[in-house]
Parts: sequence; C-alpha cells; structure tokens
Amino acid sequence: MKHIPVINSSNIASLAYDETTKVLEVKFQNGSHYAYDDVPPNAATSLLATAPDKDVSTGKHFNGMKGKYKFRKL
Repeated sequence: MKHIPVINSSNIASLAYDETTKVLEVKFQNGSHYAYDDVPPNAATSLLATAPDKDVSTGKHFNGMKGKYKFRKL
C-alpha cells in the first residue's frame, strides 16, 4: 500500500487504505505501525482527505474512529 504523508499531526506520520481488503494502515511518528480491519471506504476516504490539509487535524479525526475497528500491530 502506498502511504500518504500526514502534514498536520504530531502523532500520525502517514496513512494508507486498501479498498479491496478494507484495511487502513496508520504509521505513527513514534515508528509504530497498525492495520485497522473492515474500515468502510467512506470512513477511510474522509480520514485520508485530512492528510494533506494543514488546517484540519488528522489526529482528531482519527481519534473519533478509535475503538470502532479491530486492529493489529504490524
């Protein structure tokens, strides 16, 4: 998966999404890397749209998604 750099978060470094598997990958600034399963395309698209926007917090958007999807450390 190709990761998109996040320019507006002190916590999230990059994001990637695979529409076929519905897996959202999140790389954090501290080097940890997680995969979130069964993320609907609309939720992933909404989060990915925040990555290049310096005026929108990707971290705040992501925090609203936490706890909704199973995840695993990569």
